[in-house]
Amino acid sequence: MTPEQWNVYEKEGATSLDYWLKQRGFKCLGQNEVETFAAQCRSDIFKHALKILDKMAEGDHLYTYPVVTSVPNSKYTRRYTYHRNWLAVMDCIHWLVTRPWWSRVWTLQEATLPRADPIVHAPPYSFHLSQLLDAVDAMWQHNNDACCKWFGNAVITSDRDDGVFGAAYTQCRAVHAQRESLAESVEDDQGVPLALVTNAIQGREATEVHDHWFGVFGLLPERWQSQSKMFPTPDTPAELFSQYSNLLYLQGADLTLLNKSRRHRRSAIAGLPSWAIDLSSPRTKSGEDSDRWDLYNACGKTTHDPTIEWPKLRDPVLTVRAIHVSSVQACAERTLPLSDTPEDLRRLVTDWLELYQKLANPFDRDAFWRACFMDRNVQTHWLSLRRGPLKADRLQDIKDWWTAWNDTYDHHDLTFDRRAGSTKHGRFHHRELRMNAEQTKFFVTMQGLPGMGSHDMQSGDEIYTLAGCKSLVILRPSLEKDLEQLTVVGLCFVDRWMYGRALQGGAVWKTMAIY
Repeated sequence: MTPEQWNVYEKEGATSLDYWLKQRGFKCLGQNEVETFAAQCRSDIFKHALKILDKMAEGDHLYTYPVVTSVPNSKYTRRYTYHRNWLAVMDCIHWLVTRPWWSRVWTLQEATLPRADPIVHAPPYSFHLSQLLDAVDAMWQHNNDACCKWFGNAVITSDRDDGVFGAAYTQCRAVHAQRESLAESVEDDQGVPLALVTNAIQGREATEVHDHWFGVFGLLPERWQSQSKMFPTPDTPAELFSQYSNLLYLQGADLTLLNKSRRHRRSAIAGLPSWAIDLSSPRTKSGEDSDRWDLYNACGKTTHDPTIEWPKLRDPVLTVRAIHVSSVQACAERTLPLSDTPEDLRRLVTDWLELYQKLANPFDRDAFWRACFMDRNVQTHWLSLRRGPLKADRLQDIKDWWTAWNDTYDHHDLTFDRRAGSTKHGRFHHRELRMNAEQTKFFVTMQGLPGMGSHDMQSGDEIYTLAGCKSLVILRPSLEKDLEQLTVVGLCFVDRWMYGRALQGGAVWKTMAIY
């Protein structure tokens, strides 16, 4: 205990605290004596704390008591009393959660299992995980207006969630809350809902990929655990995540659960199919998740062989409900070169415009620009969201900018950039259009509607709405063993179909087999 900490303790609880410390041999030390004294007392503190934790199994739990209580001492003063064992417990917990090795404990999937209470070994001590979680949670949740001792700092209740005071305990609190929510969701013979299992895995900064997989099947229903034995033992991360994705499909027979689970921009796992769930990639913190178009278009310009990647899904048993939207009439031939310039982009979009003018009936310039910009917010314009298209003033601004670009060969916006102090013209329109041109290909449907889709698409592909997938899907018909099969090419944006039209009115769903 440093002289500064001693002074804080003495001022806030002079009588009871001073007596308690002196009874146990504590004294105010000089700065040079602090480290020696700490090493001498640490073993005794931990032994005392572990004895307390061992007694928590029965009767009243220690963490149900407040750290400090107060009663009126007179009309104007109050008498404060400390729970005498808490100081030792808090020192023990603080030392444990600040050890470098302890960070790995939080990456283990068993930390989230509601019925598991593993023993954590911190040589020479061992204790149950729940004891540590409950103790830290109790320190945070006790009901006094002024938090007592936070390891030398007096913290009032309103400051509890301040990252400066609670950074070391954030993971501990998160795991405690996660275990509680999972425990409440367990149903007899049903296990934990798979959506909660996915949430428990994602977003964890694991040191090893297998840490994410550890314990997943312990949360699943017994029939799922038996079913998992039919698969070969997964050895690689790609096999692990592909198997998990396969289970999602087998449970729902559509894309709903996969859509809820997949929220990652790109996979860092070698050999992982673009549609499998990469649990090692954390969820984005933004509620809107502005990269969702990249997520759904995760395969980009790469190709894959459906005969060897995820063969389990090539069973005719896998069916989905679908609504046919249209067929692809023609696609733009030109693509943006790797080392592109603004002039390359201008010529490319000019080709798109000429293709659309040739095939559209009638020609709708606003529809063309809505498609080219994919409404700028394609990631929020799901089929199930009934939100209108770009506003008229936004479209007019785009058209004016395009006309000026062709006249002056200057691709800068017509308006000033407020983020640059409104002193120069920005390049907002150019950046957005270039991003869409890099990631997608322009096409026109049989009805003459403009759209943007995967670079792998071609004329004759079919556009569908699939149950559980919140974007239109491009499927390619093919014959296999005299049976018509549909292969997923990618996802796309089609004007007038991105605002709930596919799911409104008398839409008729039909059942179809993929792969």
